[in-house]
Amino acid sequence: MNKLILSVIAAIIMCCVLLSCGSENLPAETDIVTAPVAEPAAIPGQDIRIVSINVAYDIQNMKKRGDLMVPLLLSYSPDSIGTQECGGYTDWVDIFREGLSGYERVGRVSNGALETSDHYSGNYIYYNAEKFECVDWQTIWVTTSPYGISSYKDAIFRTCTWAVLRDKSTGFKYVHINTHLAFENDEINEFQTTMIRDLAMRFEKLGVPVFITGDFNSSEGSTSYNIMTRRKVISDSKYLAEKTMSAGTFRGWDDRDLSGGSPIDFCFVTGERMDVQEYSVIDTFVDGIALSDHQGIFVHAACHDQTDSDTQAKSVSTDGVTVSEVSRRSYVYEFSFTQASDIELIHKYIAELVDNNGEVIATRTILSRQLDSDPPGVLYCTFFALVPGKKYNVRIYAVALDGTYSDPFTFEFVSKELE
Repeated sequence: MNKLILSVIAAIIMCCVLLSCGSENLPAETDIVTAPVAEPAAIPGQDIRIVSINVAYDIQNMKKRGDLMVPLLLSYSPDSIGTQECGGYTDWVDIFREGLSGYERVGRVSNGALETSDHYSGNYIYYNAEKFECVDWQTIWVTTSPYGISSYKDAIFRTCTWAVLRDKSTGFKYVHINTHLAFENDEINEFQTTMIRDLAMRFEKLGVPVFITGDFNSSEGSTSYNIMTRRKVISDSKYLAEKTMSAGTFRGWDDRDLSGGSPIDFCFVTGERMDVQEYSVIDTFVDGIALSDHQGIFVHAACHDQTDSDTQAKSVSTDGVTVSEVSRRSYVYEFSFTQASDIELIHKYIAELVDNNGEVIATRTILSRQLDSDPPGVLYCTFFALVPGKKYNVRIYAVALDGTYSDPFTFEFVSKELE
């Protein structure tokens, strides 16, 4: 009996020794706890100063008007300026090119040109290029076919220019949308206002503050005004500003009293992404000269912090993209691809043709046309000057409205052999 007891005791001791030895090879509890995920880096918010002005393409007193207009605008130290009727003739373009030193311009006039001597209206955006770089921009026509020269019903050609501007030092981004809407009738104006509002909402979903300036040709309390402000995220900067005022903005060509009047020029903002410090109407009657038939608008806002786009999740993806071959020839390859599921936030696609060495040898840009009344579900792309019988790779990126790229959708093909 004593031997049996001793054997059991010995076995127990041996098990304890083995367990003790094994535990030396196990990691400490603190070694297997998952490390906390780093929070995305934040870009500090910053103050943005916006000016909007219908400069009137009427050429009367152009030289005098320009000599007074430029220093007036610069006195507000704007980060960007939304102009309307700037492209009717090249005079304003030339005046601003010379006078707005350090500023660059984006936009097209209503006949599709970058600038023209003909009688076409241009809603250009000028931005402080010493401080900001333009990530992306586009001029659209405020119609059911926004991506080509077009008019809506009886309205003359109306356009909208938008720009995504990024601070060169901090990476902070904001969007400036600038437009000039129709006065022909309320129905047209309401349609165009809805389109501008929807564009602003898409940018807002991407997390960047938006400033929407222009001559809206509608008054406070109108149906168009209510269309723009009925969404909680878009507000009239006039009623958000700590320092504000009330005055009309259409002056004609004389020194009439506009105090207390209703403006038809506005700066709407995505107010949840900023604190508006100041709103004011710019007096354009200077030294006895009417610089325009409109007053200008000035807005100063303190924008909130942003998540660093280099560390945050991709704004859009290529989920839903599928590719179909359309034509394969010795020197040409054409394919189609379906739009990604994030279409409302995608501005365009970038398709890259890559050789066996990983070198990009051709690039194509294909607009998503996401503002069309019926956006295309399938897009097309063609590459030329291929080497017969050679294997190529294609990378397709979806590019969000704010300029950020998705991860690529990739596929490969072999060009046709010579027959």
